[in-house]
Amino acid sequence: MTAVLSRSSGYGMTLIEEPERGIHPKGIEALVDLMREQASPKHPVFVTTHSESLVRASRVEELWLVNKVDGKTVAKNAGAHSADIGQLNLDTAWLMNLFDGGLPW
Repeated sequence: MTAVLSRSSGYGMTLIEEPERGIHPKGIEALVDLMREQASPKHPVFVTTHSESLVRASRVEELWLVNKVDGKTVAKNAGAHSADIGQLNLDTAWLMNLFDGGLPW
């Protein structure tokens, strides 16, 4: 929360690695909501995670998958590059590799 709430009011970005460490899954939902409220086009919030709880609290258009392809890091937006997941939770679709990338293992 400190990283999100103490950001500058100007241009920039906030990068957070695995914010879910030591947080109850319901607390993660609140943290994701806070990051969503505080993020803006001129100061986005980026998070890296392997946590299905954090992925579940996200929206498909917010989820970016990172893979190595021919030795290069490639990122793609799950919302723009995925089939309709129907009623599946976002984390279930991710763990089933329905986004074709960004595997948690």
